[in-house]
Amino acid sequence: MNNRLKSLDILRGVIILLAFVQHYGYFLNVWGSAYLNQYDLLPSSWGDIHLNPSGVVVSWMVQYLTPYVSQLYLMLAAFNLGLKSSKIHEPGVYKRQMKRYAIIFGLFSIENIFVASEFGAIFTFHPLLAWSVILGTITTIRYLFPRWYHSVLVIMIPILYYVLAPMSGTLELRVCGFIGPGCEYDAQLEYFFPSALIGLFLGEFFSTANKAQWSTLLVCSIIFTMVSLFWMPNHQVNPNNILEFEHLFFQSLEGLSHTLLVNLTIVMLAARLNIGYRCLGFATKVLEWTGKKSLQVFLWHKVLFIYVIGPIFEILAFNLGVAAIPNNIMTVLAAITISTGVSFCLEKPTNMLYYSR
Repeated sequence: MNNRLKSLDILRGVIILLAFVQHYGYFLNVWGSAYLNQYDLLPSSWGDIHLNPSGVVVSWMVQYLTPYVSQLYLMLAAFNLGLKSSKIHEPGVYKRQMKRYAIIFGLFSIENIFVASEFGAIFTFHPLLAWSVILGTITTIRYLFPRWYHSVLVIMIPILYYVLAPMSGTLELRVCGFIGPGCEYDAQLEYFFPSALIGLFLGEFFSTANKAQWSTLLVCSIIFTMVSLFWMPNHQVNPNNILEFEHLFFQSLEGLSHTLLVNLTIVMLAARLNIGYRCLGFATKVLEWTGKKSLQVFLWHKVLFIYVIGPIFEILAFNLGVAAIPNNIMTVLAAITISTGVSFCLEKPTNMLYYSR
């Protein structure tokens, strides 16, 4: 079990770092219009670039590597639920899990206050909030319907698609129109809920399957992944706003391309778990720690960029005579390194916020 968890921690660490590439590239896109010179450290005319396009490498990573990260992270969390499905009715387990999801929802709601560039953005429903709601819903259904929860969960998918999805656009316009600019129904539940179910069912399958069955699933998934690539949407990343690509990507999936995420998840999980845990040096240990403390790293990464890393980069760029903070892979990697290092130093206070009872 330890090898399995360590393997998944490494995979989760890779997913988190890819998400950071997407987020930091986007922050640099909008830095000139949203966060520039918030401490009046520099001349008001410096860096006032409202569209700071991402470099070639960052745009390529956003197009081919990062569209799946939000879904995959949720799948890994649900995969862990599937591994522990038999424990849900043990005394106190359900209450502890629901308390954990409530804390996650509360912490990341508070995070919105500190990272929002507009008042309405404080109320944006982003992926971490969606994940906590979805995982809490799955946990509750498993607790209430121990024999029938698979059927209940599967029935919820068409309900979300055919009842909630048609209403979500109208509700978003009315609610966010009332709240103000920046408010957004970012993480739509109908797109994320199936991903969580896939992770849950894979976790349950893995806890009972033998190596031959899991390897067979890996081979079949590789084949179906290659087939589904022919139906992939042909969108290009807008370098001036790289975050919008993920929304366009999932909204335009058609036909067999819907199965890509399922098969890709199985491939990544199966490959990672079949390989097992191998100590490959410092980089592997960093990825393992990042995956193990993924909520901690995620909680701090936006706040650190907006209030610490971004202003430091502003001063450096100004003193180097650069017109704006460069939006390239080197800047993004530097931000990731600083953010992960500071998050490591903040491990103890974060434990007090989240991990302690």
